[in-house]
Amino acid sequence: MGDIYLLFSCNEWKEHSSMRLVAATTDKDNLDKIVQNQIKENNMGYRGELKREALRIFNIYEDYNGLDYGYVQIVKDGEIQ
Repeated sequence: MGDIYLLFSCNEWKEHSSMRLVAATTDKDNLDKIVQNQIKENNMGYRGELKREALRIFNIYEDYNGLDYGYVQIVKDGEIQ
């Protein structure tokens, strides 16, 4: 089975208690579009930057670990965490 990408909003320390599900998708391109939209709406930043600069940097690296106030978890169908 393929991967399921879960996008959460969270606090700056990425504490589990702060995480709220924003989106779930099996399509990485769709996930990238959702992340880009969250950055554009200023709901998330990237590597300490906001909006236009954050979006530019995300589009270069596409590394979800750089998200500020966001977290991506990748799971398999039926997986229990």
